[in-house]
Amino acid sequence: MRIERINESTIKFYLTYRDIEERGFRQDDLWMNRRKGEEFFWSMMEEINEEEEFVVEGPLWIQVHAFDKGIEFVVTKSKQDDFMHLPEEETSDQLEYQVNEYLNKALEHDHGVADLLDRASQDNKRKKSRELVAEFASLEEVIQFSHADSIEVDMEDLLYMHDNKYYYYVHFDSRATEDAMDSYVSHLFEYANPSKMNHPMLEEYGKVIMSHNVRRQVRHYFSV
Repeated sequence: MRIERINESTIKFYLTYRDIEERGFRQDDLWMNRRKGEEFFWSMMEEINEEEEFVVEGPLWIQVHAFDKGIEFVVTKSKQDDFMHLPEEETSDQLEYQVNEYLNKALEHDHGVADLLDRASQDNKRKKSRELVAEFASLEEVIQFSHADSIEVDMEDLLYMHDNKYYYYVHFDSRATEDAMDSYVSHLFEYANPSKMNHPMLEEYGKVIMSHNVRRQVRHYFSV
C-alpha cells in the first residue's frame, strides 16, 4: 500500500488488488458486499492512522478511483457541513454510520468503480492488462525505486518525461505470470502513483529518456 499525505486534512492511499487480498478481502466483496466494503475501509483508516496519525474526528469527503491494477482512495476531513450535517451531540456510532452511508454512495456512483464492477463480473473471461503507466513525483523516487530489491519479471519498460514529470511505462511479456506481475506492480506503487496517461499519449507528447531495463540504467547513472 502507498500512502501520501496531501495536507493536514487530506490523505491519499493506493492499494493493488494483491494488497487487498493480502488483507483478507476479495475484490468482488468490496463492491458487492456493503458490510465487507465498510469493514475494509475502516481497517484501512486504522492502519493509516497508525502510520500518519490521521484521526477521523468529523465528516469525511471520500473519492474512490478504480484502476486496472488497484484502487485509489482520497479521504478529506471536512471542516464544513458540505456533504452531511452532524449536530454537536452526534455520537461516534452515529458518525460512523453516516460516514459508511457516504462511502456506500461513493462506491455506487463513482464512474471508475462502475467500470471495476463490470470488469469483476467478467474476471474469468478476460485477461489482466499486461501494461501500465505509473507517475513518479520526482527523479529521487525513480532512483529509490530502481535501487530497491524487486522481483525479476519478463517485460519491456520505458521512462518518459512530460511537463517535468516522470512516467514509467511497463509492458509485461506473455511469459510473465500473474503472481510475478502483481508483485512487481505492488512494489512499483510503493514509490509511484497510477497515472491517467496512456502509452499512445506518452509516445506523442512525451520524451523517452531511458529504455530497455530502465532500473538497471538508473542504478548505473545514479547512486543512493
